[in-house]
Amino acid sequence: MVKQINGLFQCEECKLHYQEKNWAEKCEAWCKQHNSCNLKITKHSIEAEKAQSLQPVVFDVLDTLLDESAIYKKFYNSIMEKYSLRFTPNEFVEFLFEEHRKIIFTNPHYSFEKTVEEAYQYTVPDANKKDLELLFPLYSELQLLPGIKEMLAKTKEKYALYTLTNCSNKLTKSFQLNERSPTKFTKIFTSEDNGVYKPNPKAYQKVADFIGLPKEKIIYISGNNWDVEKAKEFGFKSIPINEFKKLIETNQTIQ
Repeated sequence: MVKQINGLFQCEECKLHYQEKNWAEKCEAWCKQHNSCNLKITKHSIEAEKAQSLQPVVFDVLDTLLDESAIYKKFYNSIMEKYSLRFTPNEFVEFLFEEHRKIIFTNPHYSFEKTVEEAYQYTVPDANKKDLELLFPLYSELQLLPGIKEMLAKTKEKYALYTLTNCSNKLTKSFQLNERSPTKFTKIFTSEDNGVYKPNPKAYQKVADFIGLPKEKIIYISGNNWDVEKAKEFGFKSIPINEFKKLIETNQTIQ
């Protein structure tokens, strides 16, 4: 049920605020039915309107803000003896993630969980897909990478923050990014909401359409080289996460 807080109406599902109760009710109804947000509704939120006056920065999430590799290494340690695997944890993560990218690029209709399953079974051919019942709950344990919390804390006065992830709604909800961050993200975009995975240009376009600015005025940050390059090809001002962190730490303006 929609809450009224300090004269504003809040969707109980996604926590966005609205001046008008009917928009909050529409937002909450959509969120409950679809487990996602509707961009045509959320553009009327206070958060979206406020973001228009700030420089927009869009972050990739996994292995950019949150340490996804760590949970895959933990998962590997739980299954390596079962299958007599000879990978190092780093090799396992590198190989599986490479296969995962290929599957996402060639099977855009697959759910995120299905793409992980396919990548896992390619990486470990004898594996039982039920092993992934050990992996997916680990997404709720994802931690911010070193220096990310401090970097985000310094951005709230200058930038409107968004994220764009290839992760599913269910797993994205489980790692509670806004609760972990010192600064709230105006909107968290998922591949499931967008109906397409990065690096398909349509994924980046969905974000640009919501923000409502020319794409060359939108800063995009990722820890994944392929994502940085594809976002740059799309037209975003694309910057690797480590470079962005240095700019924020030294109070430099992004050109």
